[in-house]
Amino acid sequence: MGRQVNDGVPFTREIVYAARDTTLPLRPWYKRIFSNRRQEFVGLDIGSHTVKIVHVCRTRNPSQPWAVTRFATLALDQGIIENGEIVEFDRVLEAVKKLVDMTGTHGLECAIGLPPWPTIVKKVTVPKMDKDQLKESLHWEAEQYIPFDIREVNVDADIVEPNSLPEGSMNICLVAAKKGIVVNCLNLATAAGLRPITAEPCEITLANLVKIAEGLNPQTDGKSVAIIDIGAESTKMSILFNGSLVFSRDINTGGNAVNTNLMSHFDISWEEAEKWKINGAPEEKRAEVAEETARSYNIVAIEIQKSLDFFLATDIHHSEFKSILVTGGVSNDPAFLLALALRLKETITPFNLFTERLGEQNTHLLSTALGLALRGLDERKDLIRVNLSGFPLKKANSSKRSKDPDKEKFDERKWKKRQVVAKAFLLIFGVMLMGLWLIIGFFVNSKSIYNYLAGYEPTQCRCVCPIDSSSIGNKVEIPGLAHKY
Repeated sequence: MGRQVNDGVPFTREIVYAARDTTLPLRPWYKRIFSNRRQEFVGLDIGSHTVKIVHVCRTRNPSQPWAVTRFATLALDQGIIENGEIVEFDRVLEAVKKLVDMTGTHGLECAIGLPPWPTIVKKVTVPKMDKDQLKESLHWEAEQYIPFDIREVNVDADIVEPNSLPEGSMNICLVAAKKGIVVNCLNLATAAGLRPITAEPCEITLANLVKIAEGLNPQTDGKSVAIIDIGAESTKMSILFNGSLVFSRDINTGGNAVNTNLMSHFDISWEEAEKWKINGAPEEKRAEVAEETARSYNIVAIEIQKSLDFFLATDIHHSEFKSILVTGGVSNDPAFLLALALRLKETITPFNLFTERLGEQNTHLLSTALGLALRGLDERKDLIRVNLSGFPLKKANSSKRSKDPDKEKFDERKWKKRQVVAKAFLLIFGVMLMGLWLIIGFFVNSKSIYNYLAGYEPTQCRCVCPIDSSSIGNKVEIPGLAHKY
């Protein structure tokens, strides 16, 4: 299936982005070289407990145009990242470098997921305008909703539900993040050998990924989809309606609540609590540990229920959910799924786009990283497009790897001109090779190159006169030829 990486999670070239068991063929190398479309992209998700990386390439299947070719995860020690801020930069950098080396993605363009704190994702109603006007007035509009100094944050927005409001107004998805957090993430990826070109909140990433996977139709679908991404320290919740992000909230609790409860109740270390949570407690304490785990997960479920109830109470257009999708590090824990289902009285669906044949390989952790990887390849116009990196998303061909991490402004006309020159050169070179091959073939197929160059005509003759044995070894004169028999 693939080589084993350091934490037991294999990466392989046979992993397919889809809920199918078929392996998609990648595009031929010559099409990847001479194409102005990006052919491969990397998603990097730096969580408080685990670092994840996913590499995606284009395929030759129009109905399923992407394939996940490599992925890897690596767990971090407790306290390296706290509240979304990188406390020990060198150790996180070492982990990211290790993942880049294992997956062979050095020099590739990537997208980075930003932590929930301090990141703001908000649906805002503004006067109707085009994207250029929105870009010019964005900072003025954002000052009303951002509790930070506007000079200390990176801000971006995208138009959502353009025709859902009366004429003269429109909804936008406003996102903002502190510049220090963004710069740290960009520097981390650059130092690890990647080329970061975009950064976006994880809520936006998951919303786009669910929209791609579920095939939500803005014209026909009339129900909401809830996305719950539960991690170690936080839970990110998003709600889609008609394919658009209409609600987002961060809950300051996650899987670590179980560890904290077990530590205080049984007087054990953090490492021991993590071991009990994942692998199970000793036989004599298993029932008591299961009870405390359920109590901790119930607290998380209550917070999720409050957020969903608040959304349903404040928006009269939404009364039920089409589905409730759960992803993240705790999404494969049956105790959490049971606690959430009992609290919400709804069917809970784990969200994992990787094929079932991969088995237990921590693929439930990779949804955000997969969405980030598709950020550079998916060209659908109905997705939310935001970028907090501070520079525009390029449309360059990422199959040509570069060691220079400097981010130059992409000139599409210059790139197309270079493509034309390269194709013309290859055409002329091919014609020359074909002509040379024909010339060489003409001479090689001649009966005698020497006779041809000397001016002799190749002659076929058949001796009909008998030759006795005594004449063998003597010269026999045959017109046009001078051979010795």
